[in-house]
Amino acid sequence: MKKPLACLPFHDLRHQQAHQFLVDEAYLLDAQRYEEWLQTLTDDVRYVMPVRVTTARGAGFDASPVSLNLSCGWCWG
Repeated sequence: MKKPLACLPFHDLRHQQAHQFLVDEAYLLDAQRYEEWLQTLTDDVRYVMPVRVTTARGAGFDASPVSLNLSCGWCWG
């Protein structure tokens, strides 16, 4: 079995940058600022997100371009 890589220490700048990216991403998604969130992703990203049956807003989640009012031409599924 291959030995796992060591984790980055908390004081490492790369750890702090990764943490801040996740915090910022969560904020944009929670605020339903999907256009801004899409701008943070690279062109070759494959983003998979589980869907909950219930949500805080009670409206559910639909990741279709129509529901997000997007026309980026990506495949949603």
